[in-house]
Amino acid sequence: MISRWLRSLTATAALIVTVELGSVAELRAVVDVTGVWRMGISKTFTQIGVTVDDVCLVSIAQTGTTFSLEGSCQGPFSPVTIDGTIDPNSGLFTGSGFAGPFLPSPYCFFTGLQGTGTADGFSGTFDCQPPPFFTVGTFSGGRCGNGQIDAGETCDDGNLSELDCCDATCQVKANGASCDDGNACTAVDTCQGGSCQPGGAVQCSACQLCDTVSGCGPVADGTPCDDADACTNNDRCASGSCSGTMISCDPCLACDAADGCVPAPASGCKQASQSAIVLKDGATDRLTWKWLRGDETSAVELGAPQSTTSYHLCIYDGSAGLLLSAAAPAGPSWAPKGSGWRYASDDLMPNGLKKIGLTPGTAGKSRLLVRGKGAHLGVPPLQPIALPLTVQLKTSSACWQATYTASVVSGSRLFRAKSP
Repeated sequence: MISRWLRSLTATAALIVTVELGSVAELRAVVDVTGVWRMGISKTFTQIGVTVDDVCLVSIAQTGTTFSLEGSCQGPFSPVTIDGTIDPNSGLFTGSGFAGPFLPSPYCFFTGLQGTGTADGFSGTFDCQPPPFFTVGTFSGGRCGNGQIDAGETCDDGNLSELDCCDATCQVKANGASCDDGNACTAVDTCQGGSCQPGGAVQCSACQLCDTVSGCGPVADGTPCDDADACTNNDRCASGSCSGTMISCDPCLACDAADGCVPAPASGCKQASQSAIVLKDGATDRLTWKWLRGDETSAVELGAPQSTTSYHLCIYDGSAGLLLSAAAPAGPSWAPKGSGWRYASDDLMPNGLKKIGLTPGTAGKSRLLVRGKGAHLGVPPLQPIALPLTVQLKTSSACWQATYTASVVSGSRLFRAKSP
């Protein structure tokens, strides 16, 4: 009897334990979707193949096997309302409702809505009416992106964007990670302590201004600008580009995009076996340059000074500076002389040159003579002069040169040199 009673008692206890464990397992299987969720929803017009997407922030209240969902959306599904039933053990649910303002007609009547929910998210499908287009749709929801920090999250800024410092899994990005501060006028923004810090300023072109929303955009045509080219002036914007008028440099100079007009001795000039230069700075400036026994020079190379060929005398010092520049423009001041040309200007205009003689010839037979005087000549103070001194007479297509490495006389008002 006692042993039979003990066996009965053991079986009863086992039954009780089994029932209790089953109850615990049942409690652990309960699904509760109560809370705030970020829900993505879309519907497809099957007849025309067009899909409409929307994002909503919804609140779900679950009591036992019933639930209700309400929320607002960024697009046409707002507001959204769904009521239905849910199996707390499996998470399977069905429901119905509508989206969009109820009057005059909702954007969608939900029919055939069904899905599955867990403590971490839910998803499902639905049919959408009214006519004329029958549509089918899908939806899904998650805690991340609901604007509040839930279990397992280190941040939640209400979106799933990777452009800020809270990533699409609601984790704070590491310092130095790439981000976008929302200002189109900053570049290379980075995360610091969970906040997006602006990088350097965006460099717009000369004919653009930066708008914080749209970034660099063109200014009005005709707006003054700077094309960063020292060889242009009166720069203006046109169709988003900056350009100006090319400046005209003195013939002894050439234009450098960074520095503008700079001294530029010509290269490849004809040389002479003998030459001499005299410069005088005083009440009446004077200049005499003789270029003798020079390289072969043809009459053709001398050009047509009476009509098209202008001459220019350039004197450069050893510091790459322009010491003197004087023009003998083409025109009536020129006259033929033998096989060469003679220039004579009584009024010494425009730069003080009075006489020029050009004699062509074979090697050792060609020669030049240049004389000038007066205030228009503009001889500078002559001491000190950095040597070597380079003298060139040039046209647009030819030049004749002599270089002086030492002076015969060098003072503040007089300079003489010869070569050799």
